[in-house]
This record gives sequence, structure tokens and C-alpha cells, in this order.
Amino acid sequence: MTQERPDPRAFFRVLWRRKWILILCVTLIPAAVYLYSERLTKTYEASVLMQVQANAVDGGLPVTGDFVSAPTTNTATIARLIQTDGVADQASRLLEEPRGSLRGAIQATDDEDTGLITITASANDPERAARVANTFASAVRITRERQGIRRVDAAIANVQKELDDLPRRERVQREQLSENLQGLRTLRAAQGQNAQVVQPATPPQSAVSPNPERNALLALIAALLIGAGAVVTSEASADGATVVDGSPFVAMLARPMIAATTATPISPIP
Repeated sequence: MTQERPDPRAFFRVLWRRKWILILCVTLIPAAVYLYSERLTKTYEASVLMQVQANAVDGGLPVTGDFVSAPTTNTATIARLIQTDGVADQASRLLEEPRGSLRGAIQATDDEDTGLITITASANDPERAARVANTFASAVRITRERQGIRRVDAAIANVQKELDDLPRRERVQREQLSENLQGLRTLRAAQGQNAQVVQPATPPQSAVSPNPERNALLALIAALLIGAGAVVTSEASADGATVVDGSPFVAMLARPMIAATTATPISPIP
């Protein structure tokens, strides 16, 4: 059996001879993908950076006459709460939009090292993306303020009831409860100061998707493969699947770099 060594240059000679097919593929396909990507609806993202401090909602609030340890800020928990329907509905009210229209419109992430929270809004318009992000920041402050005030009011009511029920002769305990009551009222006034915007959102200059340049580059890679396959098909059809340029072309494509057997057919094994 005689085996012919393939010549890899034969494949490139075929590509050159039918280069018009490859040129059409690498020109038309990326161009079509680029134009199609340009026509797709663009998505813009804008982010607002917030510093959220612990408030009465986060714990550490006296529900009786005794104060407990100060609450700590759990930014991961707050970030999850920002993405709840309650905050989204508050943001929609601020924008005078239907309830539920902004649910799922943002993503909130926290940075444990800095204690900052990033709220990122997505929209089809850069101005709206920035407006939604900033509105959510306001909704966070309002929602946490209202929740904190409700809890402080409940604690004030409990302390006031204890004070009213305590006999007047218990002067020491009454003074302690009065001090706690004054502290709660001070805490109530501070509930609106626990969330601050460090950096407001601004309209982005470019869209995050689609990316026509990236899509066109990927299409170019695909076009090279498609063009090579089209050249192979065209050459094989034209030559009737015969040997091209002294090399077994069809066999080389089926089994790359392996020469076809040209000897007399081998009898099957009985």
C-alpha cells in the first residue's frame, strides 16, 4: 500500500484561487452583524454611591426602659433590602409612575471594606437610567426613615407607659425613664440622616449593550470559518471530489493532514 504525504500548501492555494468567497464572507457577515447590533435597543446603566448607617430598623433599640448596645451596619442586608418591592414602589411614587413599574429595575451591591452601597439602574435612555438610580437613593432614605420612626415611636410608647405606671415616689427610676425617653426622641429626629449619597448618578456616555464592535469581531472569526467551509464545498463540487493540486483534497478535509490511500483496494478480512 502506497501512502501519499499531504501538502498543506494545497489548501491555501485553493483558498487563494477561490478567495472571492472568503472575501465576501469576511466582508458581508461582520458588516451585517454590526448593522444589526446598531439597530438593537440600547441599554444604559447609571450608578449612585451611598453610605447607609445603622438606624432603629437595624436593631439596638430599647423597647423598654433599658438601652442596649448600639446597632451595627450590615451593608449586605441593607443592599438586599434596597432591592425589595417596598423600596421600588416608593421610587415609583417619587417618579409618579404606576406601582410596581420599577420592580427589578436596579441592582444593589455592597462593599464591606468601605461600607458603601452601589445602586445601579438600567434603562433604554441614559437620562432615565441616572434619574431612576438617584430616585432609588431617595427612596432608600425615605423608606428607612419611616421604618425607623415607626420603631422608635413604638419604643417611646412603651417607655412612656412604664413612666406613667411608675409611682411618683420612685424618683430614681422615673428619672432614668425620663432620660431614656428624651434619648428616644432625639433618636427619632435623627432617623432621616442615616442614608447619604456619596456620589450621585450621572447619565452614561455610552450603552453597555449591545456592543457592535465586539459582535462584529466575533462575526469576523465566524466568517473566516464559514468562508473556509464554503471554499471547501465549492472546490469539492467543482472537481467532483477528485485530487486537487496533487493532494487528496476531499480526504484531507475529512481527515486533516492524512493522505488518502491510492494503492489497490485491500480485500476485506474474511
